[in-house]
This record gives sequence, structure tokens and C-alpha cells, in this order.
Amino acid sequence: MREAVDYLNKGMAFGEKDDYDKAIACFDEAIRLDPDNADAYFCRGYAYYRNGDFDKAIADFSQTIRLKPDFADAYHSRGKAHRDKADLAKAIPDLKRAKELDPTIGNPK
Repeated sequence: MREAVDYLNKGMAFGEKDDYDKAIACFDEAIRLDPDNADAYFCRGYAYYRNGDFDKAIADFSQTIRLKPDFADAYHSRGKAHRDKADLAKAIPDLKRAKELDPTIGNPK
């Protein structure tokens, strides 16, 4: 499991540099090593989202939610991906669920 965490951390470092392709490769490896790691799916979903691949992002955010049903950021991010695909029928329930789980989510800081 430690090795999976190392890949997760490495992927996040690439993500901070906006190198999403390398980040995704690291998250792929983290998931291969620990297929139940909700954080790895969430991070990979975020990288896919930033790369404009909304379908893959949605799939990863959905897997995050299956593994961790109270993960407000996953609902929020999946809602944004649905919104960006102009699918408001799916976006609105996700964004509402995110707010139920964390009333501060999406608020300006």
C-alpha cells in the first residue's frame, strides 16, 4: 500500500505542475496497486477533468463515490463535469448532494 501512496503523491506533484498526462500515469499505477483507493480515483478524475476528458472524469468520480459515499468533493466535481457536458439533469443532483454533505463547498474563499 505504501507504494500506491507514493504514486498518488507523485501524481499530485505532477498535477500541481499542470502535467496531467504524467499525473494520470501515476494515478493509474496507484489504482493498479490499490484498487480501493478512493483518493487515487478522485485525483485521476480531477486530472482527466483538467484535460477536458469529462467522460473519464465522471467515471472516476463515480468510482470515488462508490468507494467513499460521503466524499462531497467527488459529488461536486462530478456535478461540474456533467455541467460542462451541458447535462444539467445530472449536474444539479450532484451539486445539491455535495452541498448537503458540505455546505461550504463551492463557496468563494
